[in-house]
Amino acid sequence: MYDRNQLSVLASIPFHRCTSLCLPPPLRYLRYLLNFSISVVCGVLILWGAMWAYKKLVDHFECHIMRSGEYGKPPKLTAWVMQARRHALFFRRSGYAPSAGRCPPNSSP
Repeated sequence: MYDRNQLSVLASIPFHRCTSLCLPPPLRYLRYLLNFSISVVCGVLILWGAMWAYKKLVDHFECHIMRSGEYGKPPKLTAWVMQARRHALFFRRSGYAPSAGRCPPNSSP
């Protein structure tokens, strides 16, 4: 695919100066795939840890109505409303909630 001289030239470029434009197409895709894979794995681990900690807190304080995804038998509307409010509060505080009639921060109208 690439000979030894071409790869040595690529290896001599400092990483912080090397953007995707200076890489040949196969290496651009490999760099994208590696970056995407690392991001997904780290994101899943962070979410798993957050859900594990949340479950431990709910069990510790014995607040079973807030146990994620469990609404009781028969299902209770109050459990669903409490969990929906928790998610809405989280998204509003984190800045990911859609806002009616307002532009998101750092964007033009």
